[in-house]
This record gives sequence, C-alpha cells and structure tokens, in this order.
Amino acid sequence: MPGQRPSGASVRKPKPTAAPVASAVVDRVMMWLSTSRRIDGLWVGTYSNAGQVMPRVEEALALIKTRDPLRYRRILKDVGRVWVNLTPGVAARFKFRIRTCELDERFVLAETSSPEAIAAVIVHEATHARLEHRGIGYDERIRGRVEGACARRELAFAKLLPDGEQAREAAEARLALPLATWTDAAGLERNLQASLEILRDRGAPSWMIRWAERRGRGKARTAASRVT
Repeated sequence: MPGQRPSGASVRKPKPTAAPVASAVVDRVMMWLSTSRRIDGLWVGTYSNAGQVMPRVEEALALIKTRDPLRYRRILKDVGRVWVNLTPGVAARFKFRIRTCELDERFVLAETSSPEAIAAVIVHEATHARLEHRGIGYDERIRGRVEGACARRELAFAKLLPDGEQAREAAEARLALPLATWTDAAGLERNLQASLEILRDRGAPSWMIRWAERRGRGKARTAASRVT
C-alpha cells in the first residue's frame, strides 16, 4: 500500500553512471528550450505544441486541486516539474534524477485522453516520487509492488471524479497486469518497439532503424542474462 515500505526495499541508491548523468543533462537542456509556466510554484512545460498541450495539463492539475486538495499539496511538495515530451512505450514516467513527471505528448493530445485520465496519470507518477522520498527504490525485485501501490492511489483518485470512468478503467487494467510486465527485459522490449515506431514516424533512414534495433536487442539480452 502507499506509505508502506515493501519488505526487502533498499534505501541505498546506486552510484550515478555516465549514461544517466548524460541523459539528465540532455533533459535539462530540452526543458530550458521548452515553453513553461509556474502553477502554484510547480514548473509545468512542454517541448512542443504549447498552445494545445498546456491547457490540457493545466486543466488536469486544476482537477486534482479541486477534487483532492491533499493530494495536490503533496504533488507540489514531491514533484519538481511536470513536463510533456515524447516518452517511448509509456503514457508517463517519473524521472527521479530530475524530480520530473514526464507525460507523453501523444497521450496528452489524444482525443481519447480526458482531463480526468491525464490527472489520474499525474497522481500515479507523483506517487512514485512520494515513495522514493520515503526510501523505497525501483529495483526489479520490488517494481511490481511499487507499481501496484501507484495504481491503487491512481484508482482511489479516479473514484473521486464524477466523470472518472475512463481513469478508473485504466487504473484497474494496470492493477491486473502480471508481475512479469515490470521486469527489466520486458521494459527494454517495450521501449525498443516504441522507439523504433518513433524513428519510422519521423522518417529515419533504414540503417538508423536497424542500428537502433540491434542495440536495443543487445540490451534486452544482457538484462535477460542477469536473471537466468
């Protein structure tokens, strides 16, 4: 449950490596180039399509503030930024190194994404931030339980919404996912397929797509070998 530390959770954080540090630097540069504003002190921004993206995110945050003021105050405390960008393979993710709830632009702009659905996803990702502040990591061995805790908080918020059916169904679907969904290998495979899709949509040359797939497959094999 949210607020409880899963048994075996480790407070020790891994030593930073070059790749995550470089990724964080790129993210900060992209955020600097983004259109942004402060909402109750919270940095909210988007790398592109600001005229369409910003009103939808602002409406979602306003919904959290109105329907669950306590949760909203915790978001302001736990989350440094809400940033809309492309997030391969997922509708959203929380980047611990830069304390950022990152939403996928395609999810935010989709006609099927209601303000309630966007708000519920923000609540889900903010729960990751809160658990991390309490020393609960995201190691593969406890990842399924962490995701379950976040989905339960997402569902609890969705139940507060008069038009929250879509958000409730999404949270319930996440709770029904098998634990194997959250392994390193499964995550790498999802990210690979989504990244290849983005490259194809953007007209990347075939050699680049083949190189990206080979590199991704190599990472997946390495991850799988750690658990066999």
